[in-house]
Amino acid sequence: MMDKNIQLSIIIPAFNSDDTISKQVDRISKVIISLNLSYEIIIVDDGSVDHTLQKIKILEEENNQIRIIHYSQNQGKGFAVRTGVLKSIGEYVMYTDSDLDISLDYLGRYIQQLKKYDIVIASKYHPESVLHVQKSRGLLSKLFTKFMHTFVGLNISDTQVGLKVGKGDILRKIFQVMKINGFAFDVELLSIATLLNIGIKEEPVILNPIDKYSTTQLIMLGFKMFSQLIVIGYNLKITKRYQKLFKNN
Repeated sequence: MMDKNIQLSIIIPAFNSDDTISKQVDRISKVIISLNLSYEIIIVDDGSVDHTLQKIKILEEENNQIRIIHYSQNQGKGFAVRTGVLKSIGEYVMYTDSDLDISLDYLGRYIQQLKKYDIVIASKYHPESVLHVQKSRGLLSKLFTKFMHTFVGLNISDTQVGLKVGKGDILRKIFQVMKINGFAFDVELLSIATLLNIGIKEEPVILNPIDKYSTTQLIMLGFKMFSQLIVIGYNLKITKRYQKLFKNN
């Protein structure tokens, strides 16, 4: 039976990740144990059609700190992370990708920063960051950031690195009202956090992304994310949906 006194909940959204998920869980577990934290790992299988579910069931049998959430229809990374966060019980909550792109070397530093801030995020543009990013991905990231500043007005240099840690009660409060199911959900999270004057700290990251997408796929993904930014900007500036939701809080 899982200990209810959990210091850190780790959310891993997984979609067709049977080639990396076991290594990622092993890597995360070793880092958390080295930090001497009590933890739970929540793996959200986002409708995988490969052997991801079979592999994570084996992991769950081997480690009683692991919980699985599974549904058959792919819903998007934002939906998967939101589902996991809202099921978490940790004092702190972290989410990261199921692949091996992002180093966890700075995780201890992130958690230390939670003594001063409410949310700590990995940023490619931090001066201490080390990057190995394909040119097409780097260009898309810069265009996305410029578009985000224009339509959303969020004053954060980098929203999209898949490693974020925050105070559990705050993240669960924010994710409760979030709606974006795609990759731009991070922008929605940070926009609401900024609206609530929640302290956000950008920290360095070591990033070595695997080339999972072709240039054409990256462009198509970019169009989807840009459309999601328009929705966030509309909710923030026109309907003021987020302001209304938290007006009495």
